Order: sequence, then structure tokens, then C-alpha cells
Amino acid sequence: MPNMFWRFVFLIIYLAFFLVRSRSGIKFQNAEEANDQLKDLDLAAQREGKVSMTLRSILSLVMLLSIVIYVLSPSWLQVFSLSLPLWLRLTGLALSFTTLPWLYWSHLALGRQYSPDLDLKQDHKLITKGPYSVIRHPMYTILIVFMISISLFSASTLILVPHLAAIILLLLRLGKEEAMLIEKFGEDYREYMLKTGRLLPKLN
Repeated sequence: MPNMFWRFVFLIIYLAFFLVRSRSGIKFQNAEEANDQLKDLDLAAQREGKVSMTLRSILSLVMLLSIVIYVLSPSWLQVFSLSLPLWLRLTGLALSFTTLPWLYWSHLALGRQYSPDLDLKQDHKLITKGPYSVIRHPMYTILIVFMISISLFSASTLILVPHLAAIILLLLRLGKEEAMLIEKFGEDYREYMLKTGRLLPKLN
């Protein structure tokens, strides 16, 4: 398949993922909640840590730059090419498409409890329905699968390296989020942890 095909599909899937994520987040948030979220940014920064937030901001810019370069495909981009078999790239392509309905379902289940930062609403509720009935952090799972899948079908270290770094930051942030939820919900959350897997369903 020509490189133009992979770049075009890459752009379409990335835009679709971004639209589902951004529109779902806005859909369940009213103006009052948006103002409250702005007030809680300092607390969220304390929970996540300034170093972590700074790294996340820098990495976001690096990822955006790598995406733009990959899509524009300058002649020197071949330096970053990975020799991956077609079946592996197609597997990555298929996986990336499957993340879209799962992402929407997760946002739908979470509703107005969603926040991109480590903060909680005053009347925050513990969500245990939909994908949250078997996995505590389905959005993290979806993000990880998405970043791995597009790295595979792009077959470029320019995409692979920053996305792997983003996965590492996500996993480091996950522990902080669980600590925040345990502090908020106490024994209810501990019981929820016994019934569900962190990123994958429990086998037993």
C-alpha cells in the first residue's frame, strides 16, 4: 500500500479520536461545572505534580509536531521508517478503529464525572456501570491501545517514540488517580477494586 494511504488514514483516525474525546467531554459539562473545573486546576496540579504536568505539556507538543511531520511526509522522513510486515500494520489499523466506539461508550458511562485532570466534582459519584463494571480505568486502556495501534500502522519511530513516552506517563499517573479515588470514596472504592481490574477485566 502506498505511503499516502497510511498517512491519510492516520490523519482521519486521529481526528476522529480527538473529536469523540473532545465533544464527549464538552457534552456532559455545563458552564457552572466549567468554572468550577478552572478553580480546581491548582489542586489537580498538586495531585499530579508540577514535573509530571510539565512533562505532559511538553510531550503533547512533541506529539503534535510528530503528527504534523508524519502527515506532511518530507523526504527525510524515511530515516524514521520501520520495516513492519503488512499484516502487523493492518492489525494496528483495525485496532485503532475499534477504540472509537469504546471511547464513546466510556465517556457515555462516565458522563459529567469526566475530567482530563486529577480533580473531582463536589458531588462526584463512583461510576461502576458500562465498561466501568469490569475495568476501573477503561479510558486509560483505550488510550494505550490507540497509541500502540497507530504506532504500528504508521510504521515510524517518529510516531512510536513519543507515543510510548505518553503511555509511560499515563501509567505513572494512574497510581495517583487511584490514590485520589481511594481518598474520596474510601471502602467503597476498595471493594470496587476487588471486583474489577485496573486496565483489563479480572479473570477470576
